[in-house]
Amino acid sequence: MRVVICIVLILLLLWYVGSRTSSNETMFSTLYKQRVLILHYVPWSPLCQEVIPLWNRMRDTLGKQLIMTTVNEDIAKTYYVSTYPTIYMVDENGKRHRYPGVFNYQALSNWCLAPTFADAVR
Repeated sequence: MRVVICIVLILLLLWYVGSRTSSNETMFSTLYKQRVLILHYVPWSPLCQEVIPLWNRMRDTLGKQLIMTTVNEDIAKTYYVSTYPTIYMVDENGKRHRYPGVFNYQALSNWCLAPTFADAVR
């Protein structure tokens, strides 16, 4: 009986750890079959503060073509983000790709409309 309880507890622990490390971003892209654009930011960063108006402009123009969301520092740590701002796109297959370019409207909108992915990030 104790062995069964131990196995159940281990399985519950593995499920919990897996649910904490699996990507909600993947869930969104798989659920909606649409690309998801995520801005990881911290409110105290001057560069992040400069990116917010760009992000809002992007949302106004591309909001119907892809899902856009922001994530703060606490949640970003779950995805091992260490520099801010960082933008990721999760493709229709659930793979996460980091935006490689500069933070200006033209470059970011071009990448969103016709993304070039070097490698998927885990």
